Formats: sequence, structure tokens, C-alpha cells
Amino acid sequence: GKYLAYVVTAKNINNLWVMKLATKQSWQFTFATAGKNCATPNWTPDGKQIVFLGVGFTAQPSVFVRDFLPF
Repeated sequence: GKYLAYVVTAKNINNLWVMKLATKQSWQFTFATAGKNCATPNWTPDGKQIVFLGVGFTAQPSVFVRDFLPF
């Protein structure tokens, strides 16, 4: 793969970041705020979306799918 999706925790909030492996450039992919967290990023087989678990966005933990635009 050309990109790596990973979790960064700051102030007890988890957000997803994506790194372009060739340049080591990183980009914040989610912007959760207090009481919300994103975790367990996984790529769809075609590499066009990232699927992840979101906690605190709804009453129950939910699975989210977001398009990934290469940078």
C-alpha cells in the first residue's frame, strides 16, 4: 500500500490520521471532539474508503465509512 491509516490520541480523544508512506507526510482524517472517538481504521478492498468505529457520535458505537482522497 501507499498509505497507512492510524489512530492518534490527544487529550483523551482518538482521531484517525493517514500517512503517505513514500514521503512520511501525515494528514488528519477525522476531527472528533470531546466525548467522541474514532478507532480501528480499515481500508476497503479498492482503497477508496476507510471504515472505522465511532464512539460517542450516536447512542451506540457505530461503523462509519468515509471516502479517501489521496494527497
